[in-house]
Amino acid sequence: MKKGWKISLFGGVTSALILSSAAANSVPNVQAKKADASIHNRTAAYEGVKLPEEVIAAAKKKGIDVATHQPAHLIKGPHELNPKGTVGIQPITSEQKVIALYLKFPDEVPTKVSYDHMPLGQLNDLLFGEEYNPYTMNQFDKYTTYNGTPAPTNRTLKNYYKEASYGKVNVTGEVVEVQMPHPYSYYEIGKPVGVVSNDYGDYTMALLVNDAVKAADAQVDFSQFAVNGEVPNIFLIHPGTGAEWNLDPSIIWSHKWEVSEAAYYNEYAQNGVEPANWDYEAHKITVDGVKVNSYAIEPEVGGDLTGYLGAVSGPYPPQVGVYAHEFGHVLGLPDLYDYGYDSEAVGAYTIMASGSWTRYPNAAPYSGNSPVHFDAWSKIFLGIETPVTVDAGQKTFTLKPASGEKGAVKLVVPGSHGSEYFLIENRQQQQGTFDLGLSRYGSHGLAIYHVDENVLKRNFWRPNEAQNWFQSRKQQVNVDPSTGETHYGISVMQADNQWNLERNSNSGDAGDLYTTGKVFSPTSTPNSGSYYFSNGSGTSANYTGIFVKNIKENSDGSISFTAGFEK
Repeated sequence: MKKGWKISLFGGVTSALILSSAAANSVPNVQAKKADASIHNRTAAYEGVKLPEEVIAAAKKKGIDVATHQPAHLIKGPHELNPKGTVGIQPITSEQKVIALYLKFPDEVPTKVSYDHMPLGQLNDLLFGEEYNPYTMNQFDKYTTYNGTPAPTNRTLKNYYKEASYGKVNVTGEVVEVQMPHPYSYYEIGKPVGVVSNDYGDYTMALLVNDAVKAADAQVDFSQFAVNGEVPNIFLIHPGTGAEWNLDPSIIWSHKWEVSEAAYYNEYAQNGVEPANWDYEAHKITVDGVKVNSYAIEPEVGGDLTGYLGAVSGPYPPQVGVYAHEFGHVLGLPDLYDYGYDSEAVGAYTIMASGSWTRYPNAAPYSGNSPVHFDAWSKIFLGIETPVTVDAGQKTFTLKPASGEKGAVKLVVPGSHGSEYFLIENRQQQQGTFDLGLSRYGSHGLAIYHVDENVLKRNFWRPNEAQNWFQSRKQQVNVDPSTGETHYGISVMQADNQWNLERNSNSGDAGDLYTTGKVFSPTSTPNSGSYYFSNGSGTSANYTGIFVKNIKENSDGSISFTAGFEK
């Protein structure tokens, strides 16, 4: 072991795991910590990947409420604060150096299917290579093609971020195999731990991460991955599948979190009492003279290997979608799906929602192999995109597909002081790009997003809980009990006026985006009204005057249009 290792887990590793037969369905009332803003911010850091459409459908068929079968933090945790206190641009650095720990346990994880574990080289290719071809493995060669369509072999984390950032971001790193000191069963995932039920391993996750980092210390110099004294993120890859494939509480749900917050939950599990004056800094891991706190954990293969929802499926090749989604959280982005699963929010039009599961070809083994690009707001937030802002008059634009070139237009709602606006970008199913995943839904055209930064300022980590599809966009609707909001922070204006995303009908369809001849205006359906009576000007209280017209899709995939304000 190299010098500099320190366990910072409330009194030592061995005391962290409370193995008890007593269990309750209680979770810590993290709302009780309202007085400490830093605690709010830490709690908000738990971000789990959205369930794929097939899993949601299978769960509903079995009468399972997916909203209540989630990690406790997605149900109870406060998510209202932005850790940096702003929704302004937070540009990312170009070089992203990442360490991934491939965990090997003395025992096997829960599974009803025997399968070959992923070779280290394949996982290195998946994350840091330019080519990834799992179909050379015997267990995956049957997925080389689907109905005559070959599976793409360039779907890697490195390639995703290179494409989605227009060449700005370079993801490098290595995957290291780590022999865990304890069996998987030691962490009591899905079993009683102290006074709680340890579904998905949430209450012992701090112990698992500490053990993984300690076991890796002999072969990894963590200081080589640190920025300003702290490692921005480590990936943990665990054997088997993830609970996002089947809701099985005995396996881990892929997520991004922080060790210092996970340790808080572990402490609570001992007796059901929330620790007072929790020192988050002290509960980070210190190793090689730097801190390790933020982590993201994902499975080595896909499919329902435990048959929790019925028939066993898989194993499927691990795909890049979940990794790219969780890395989006590492860079500072929130989830843009509805945690309550009663709507789709931004749906398939961003990797931070259902777009992490888009695929090509369109079959379950490829789920997540073609995650779509970030939405326009996320690209602006990360400093990848700089929109052309129009706040008066009108201009004519030609935007090329967002999967290949920068290009976004911002229309600011009058009277909003820049806090409410519409964003426009061109989304196409371009061959060879990650947005080819949109082909599953038939979507192409101008994507028009309605953004309310007031919601983002209040509920940055859960901005899309309250769906509102009323035509004038200003009516009061039922207040979302978890956030207090009445509409999304970021929504997709759906050209067909069906509001299927809000109504939870689908994750996207061919009618959502604006194609040749369609119009978006104060009198169209849907229209360009503000969410607020006080914004806008004109004959009605929420009239903005904003329009997008003369839309024409060109043969090269570009779209021409005129956007601005009525006189």
